[in-house]
Amino acid sequence: FEPLLSVNSTLEVLKLSRNQVGHSGKVYVLSGLSMNSSLNSLNMSYNALEDDDADIIANALQVNSTLQELDI
Repeated sequence: FEPLLSVNSTLEVLKLSRNQVGHSGKVYVLSGLSMNSSLNSLNMSYNALEDDDADIIANALQVNSTLQELDI
């Protein structure tokens, strides 16, 4: 997901809720978020976020300027 999110300029909404996204999947999505310039909404609810995922989210949100809605 990271390479896809970093180069995609048309995806505006990504819904990954209830998909049993594992830790490495969350890392890829959230790392890609920091390089994405089109995503407005990301839903990753019900994927059992872990404590260290909060750091990844915080870092991504410091860089990303387009995300308006985040459901975790």
